[in-house]
Amino acid sequence: MGQNSSYYLGAILIINTGGRDVVIDKVTVRGQTVDWSNIFYVIFKGGISEDLIFIDNVGAGANTTLKNPSGGWLILQAVSGNEDLTLKSGYSMILYMRNPDSLSLNDIGLTIGITVFTSNAQYYKETNVEAVA
Repeated sequence: MGQNSSYYLGAILIINTGGRDVVIDKVTVRGQTVDWSNIFYVIFKGGISEDLIFIDNVGAGANTTLKNPSGGWLILQAVSGNEDLTLKSGYSMILYMRNPDSLSLNDIGLTIGITVFTSNAQYYKETNVEAVA
């Protein structure tokens, strides 16, 4: 999580190591649902070993690419409408959440939870809120 000029950004890497595709139908930060219009994602084969970077003004113009560890670029895309996101078995997904409602400048240094909901389960991850230098 990072903040820059009142701009907040959450990011999470999801790896589907199971034998079935999963359908992601909701993401929450601190228990509050993140609107699909504020979620940007990319799906790719394999994993990533580096930390996810802060992207200032994600979703605006050219600020939608990440370097692919396998070479080339990963292009973030907006969620279209209220459609659920499908992640095939063996694939990974990076989700960026722009300005989650439940974050503020006072959260820097605190631990918060991100929950990803699928049709069969909930996956919970804690992370520290950091400021961007």
